[in-house]
Amino acid sequence: MGKKITPSIVYDFSTALAADQAGIDILLVNDDVSALLYGESHVVSVTLEQMVRHARAVSRAAQRAQVVVDLPTSMLSMEPGHFLR
Repeated sequence: MGKKITPSIVYDFSTALAADQAGIDILLVNDDVSALLYGESHVVSVTLEQMVRHARAVSRAAQRAQVVVDLPTSMLSMEPGHFLR
């Protein structure tokens, strides 16, 4: 059996730093941020700008962990070429 991987959902620098220092392997910024931090009733209301803001904060804290970020649900219907710039 190979090495186990430990993920954690994080949205901010302080939590990401603590998780990274604790040995968490993957820091996930998911689109629930709109409901949990902003009080929105649906995750579809999260914007790309909000996701980027949280992704940057988490990325600054990550020294060893990999950072994974959800695309906002509202963007899933866009053509793949839209994301290639």
